[in-house]
Amino acid sequence: SLELLARMKSLLRIRQLVFETSDQRRKISQLTHSLKGRYSYGSILGVSPSMQKIYDLLGSIRESDASVLISGETGTGKELVASAIHYNSSYKDGPMISVNCGAIPSELMEREFFGHVKGAYTGATSAGTGYFQEADGGTLFLDEIGEMNLDMQVKLLRVLERGEIVRVGGTIPEKISVRIISATNKDLSAEVEAETFRKDLYYRIHVIPIVLPPLRERREDINLLMDHFLKELSEKKSIKVPPITEKDLELFMNYGYPGNVRELQHIIERFCILGGSTEALFASQPKTSMENDGLDMDSFLADSDPLKTLRARVEKRLIQRALDLNGNNHTQAALQLKISRPALYKKIKKLGL
Repeated sequence: SLELLARMKSLLRIRQLVFETSDQRRKISQLTHSLKGRYSYGSILGVSPSMQKIYDLLGSIRESDASVLISGETGTGKELVASAIHYNSSYKDGPMISVNCGAIPSELMEREFFGHVKGAYTGATSAGTGYFQEADGGTLFLDEIGEMNLDMQVKLLRVLERGEIVRVGGTIPEKISVRIISATNKDLSAEVEAETFRKDLYYRIHVIPIVLPPLRERREDINLLMDHFLKELSEKKSIKVPPITEKDLELFMNYGYPGNVRELQHIIERFCILGGSTEALFASQPKTSMENDGLDMDSFLADSDPLKTLRARVEKRLIQRALDLNGNNHTQAALQLKISRPALYKKIKKLGL
């Protein structure tokens, strides 16, 4: 009958609407998930166009085992990017070994990287493994590779070309399968020109270059990073988070962050520990003008050796700033100051820091 036909049509239409609604929900869910994913990649956070490009690049190299060179200023998150690459690659089930090349004395580098056989040197009562053996089947992250001396660069190149290492004091090559990710805050192409970094090694590690922008060039990410660090302090360290006013936020948004994301993280922690005194917090940061930085030029001119006294004062402030930015990590502070660790220790002692 006509009534039965009408009912059947209604039922079919309802069924169609159910399927459409379900399909729409699925599409909306997928889109929402996709959009949420654009706020981060692993532990890397950012919504800025420059970070979106990096997410795209990281996504495109998931199936690759090519060497990666990550460049960027101190504190931009190079190790986080290396970690994201490792855990999204075919090497993710293997270990990730991180090595700061600037923290290893040159005379120990070969032993640290390749291991040694029993009796290789005085005190070597047993054989020892190096970073390459420890990273076998996984990723070896060479942070601050620009600090590696030329002699070690030759040995590293040989390993990358042959896929094998020879322990110190040994003669038998050992096969290794390691994905190399390097990082630097130096301009390695300029180092190549200056002949302080080998050209052949540079091209070997520079297969996929990733350049991380400084925080001052992606200010739209500051708010997101602040929220993340505040949440982390609240949940993981049970630190009470004080309210952030519009004026506070303006100070956070307008600061230059020479220490980049790492500096923002340290400032946020100090902000919470000090109870939210934002003006005092940023007032304690060194300004660019000496006249406004508590340095009385007239008093220096009255000194018996004005230039020497001024140099010592400024040097002390600069070293203290580098130590603050790097969480009192002397190796990182020395790298930022472009001096050796022994030179930094000497200056710290001399200046009474």
